[in-house]
Amino acid sequence: IFIKEELLKINHVREVRQYGLMIGIEFNLSNDNIKDILEKLRDEKILVLMCGNKNQYIRLLPPLNIKRNEIIIFLEKLETILLNYK
Repeated sequence: IFIKEELLKINHVREVRQYGLMIGIEFNLSNDNIKDILEKLRDEKILVLMCGNKNQYIRLLPPLNIKRNEIIIFLEKLETILLNYK
């Protein structure tokens, strides 16, 4: 629940779908921008996938033993990346 609540506070996040720790993040950005975000997250050593019938989501599958500080690091990096989009 912590991850979902924090993701919803980030600018450009439209919707967060969560089933356990499988999380889909939908943005109010174009698919080209989502691909760019995905690449920037991977450059930061954060493994994410594109999903959805139109590749409109980024999927997270963190391990069950993820620590709170690791979640915060991810959220900060995602928020920093999203600052580049209008």
